[in-house]
Amino acid sequence: MRRRLSAVCAAALAGGALLAACASPTDSGDTGEPDEGTTSDAPSDEPLDLTGTWEFVSGSGAEGEITPIDGTPVVLGVDGDGVVSGHGGCNGYGGSVEVEENSVDFGELISTMMFCEGTSDVEGPFLEALDEVDSGSRDGDELLLTGDGVELRFTLTGAAPSPS
Repeated sequence: MRRRLSAVCAAALAGGALLAACASPTDSGDTGEPDEGTTSDAPSDEPLDLTGTWEFVSGSGAEGEITPIDGTPVVLGVDGDGVVSGHGGCNGYGGSVEVEENSVDFGELISTMMFCEGTSDVEGPFLEALDEVDSGSRDGDELLLTGDGVELRFTLTGAAPSPS
């Protein structure tokens, strides 16, 4: 009986030690939780990264609300060298962008000039608004570009476009 009680006590102590080891923080002091006074969505000190392919979700410009047409994506692509290429819903466009911290400056954008039924209400105001953008912010896969009277929202849909 005494042996059985000793074996039970030894098993209980060993189990308790294992549980305590699993629950205690590592020697580095990292508990996996944010330090007091910080948040996980704190602004980054990194400059704005526009690299990728972004689909326009919603926005507004000088002419009011800009709403994409279902099934006709409006896309902004930026490669790692600041080369811009995209699709306004009907026409392709391209140019350059310079980013310094959160300041954004799109150079002159050029566009094809095809006519497509029903897309001019989005494409024209979108490209005009893009020309007025002067700053941006990014939260994961969400991008907000802003300027005087302009707000354009995008979602990251893929990697940066390949150079042609």
